[in-house]
Amino acid sequence: MRLLKTFLFLILAFLAACTYTFRNTRLEGVRTLHIRPVENKTIKYELGDLLYRYLNDSFINDGNLSPESEGDADSILDVKVKEYRKETGSIDSAGNPTSVKITIRLGYTFSQGEKVVESDDDYNYEAFYEYDISVSDSVLVERTAKALASDLRDTVMEGF
Repeated sequence: MRLLKTFLFLILAFLAACTYTFRNTRLEGVRTLHIRPVENKTIKYELGDLLYRYLNDSFINDGNLSPESEGDADSILDVKVKEYRKETGSIDSAGNPTSVKITIRLGYTFSQGEKVVESDDDYNYEAFYEYDISVSDSVLVERTAKALASDLRDTVMEGF
């Protein structure tokens, strides 16, 4: 009986020592964020403002970082939109479009003080939408900007 108790104790001690944590240590010590206005080099003039607004909303709603002025922030996110492209995603057997593909290419830098934590000069985001002639380009741009902001937040926060 004593041997069984010792064996169980050792198993429990081993399991306790081998626990895995999902805690994100990547941004340890970072509490505040300043997002610079998004520089937009595309013909979709509203894209920069939309992306800036949704990035702020995304980081604030996530609850991990608080907004702060550039001089007081622990970290800074700088985003430049380089390309916007809308094209037919797929067609049916009669040659009619059935989906729309939107691609946004950008560059970003996430820095903590002088240290660049995450950076990508060729970040591509693609979104597909069902083709609907009644949906305007501005609606698609807004939907895509919102989804892109969430995707970029996840990339920066998790490092994937």
